[in-house]
Amino acid sequence: LTKPTLTVTPDSPVFTGETVNLKCEIKSDHSDWSYVWYKDSTNKPMLQTSDHYTVNGDTLTIRAADKADADQYWCKGKRDGQPDSEFSDFIKLYVKDLPTSTLTVTPDSPVFTGETVNLKCVIESDHSDWRYEWYKGSNKVSDHHTVNRDTHTIRVKKSDEGQYTCKGQRDGRPNSSQSSSAVSLSVT
Repeated sequence: LTKPTLTVTPDSPVFTGETVNLKCEIKSDHSDWSYVWYKDSTNKPMLQTSDHYTVNGDTLTIRAADKADADQYWCKGKRDGQPDSEFSDFIKLYVKDLPTSTLTVTPDSPVFTGETVNLKCVIESDHSDWRYEWYKGSNKVSDHHTVNRDTHTIRVKKSDEGQYTCKGQRDGRPNSSQSSSAVSLSVT
């Protein structure tokens, strides 16, 4: 009997929100295999397609991975009128939360028009290559403010009042942090 090889991309651990592909590869001269996927310790096949999972050929895709996807997965192949393949070895998928962000505002609110206010974004992460994004409500903060790495400085006017959040983006994995909790800035 043929034994499938199971691979996962990106490498585990994956981060919440990432798309994960599990590939069940059978070395065979036949191309008419279909694939059955298993999760956790039950021997019941997984639901093959839903909003969260899709199967395309030999690949199971998990969209927007979350903590509930952390489990072991394995697969087997089927062909009409032929014995099933062996089960693959299982792969243990680990899912981690994105790094957290904390926003601090100094000096404390309320502040006076014309004062300089510093918003500092701290990301709990071993990586130092974050690009910081600042939001007032749901809008990205405009360019007239100065951004120096993790600190965002505003010379405040009344219209700067509102709720601020920050988050980080980077090129590697994880490629973003969670958004910080909102901090309120009031101007008198």
